[in-house]
Amino acid sequence: VADVCNLEEMRAAVDLAIARFGAVDAVIHAAGAVRDAPLLTKTVADIEDVFTPKIHGVQVLDMLFPDGALDWLALFSSTSTVTGPAGQVDYVAANEYLNAYARSRAGGRTRVVAIDWGIWNERGMAAQAIEARTGQRPGQTDHSSASPP
Repeated sequence: VADVCNLEEMRAAVDLAIARFGAVDAVIHAAGAVRDAPLLTKTVADIEDVFTPKIHGVQVLDMLFPDGALDWLALFSSTSTVTGPAGQVDYVAANEYLNAYARSRAGGRTRVVAIDWGIWNERGMAAQAIEARTGQRPGQTDHSSASPP
């Protein structure tokens, strides 16, 4: 376990993985955070909380795995870069950074892809945000008003 934004923790995790399993051939970067709120209410700290796992995380991965160190690197981005949801300008920017990073690595020895995920049905950050707002997980049926069988 390591914080993707902490170079020393990540270096230790990579060293441990190599010692236990052998060479690292591929990395999947799926870290993220959403702070859905009107732009004018966001603090610098709120924005940094959203930027940190995606932007700073990929910068740490770039230091640990320079071009050619991996066969491939997959970055979990978001369709928010196309849909531009209100209240998520920081999240959109962080995901667009991942897309730009992948484009900047095109033609290198390591294949780098950014996958623009949409909202996952019952898992992930969007499902957690819906649950926080409604008290119910997506896909879960509210049986509170149903009479017992």
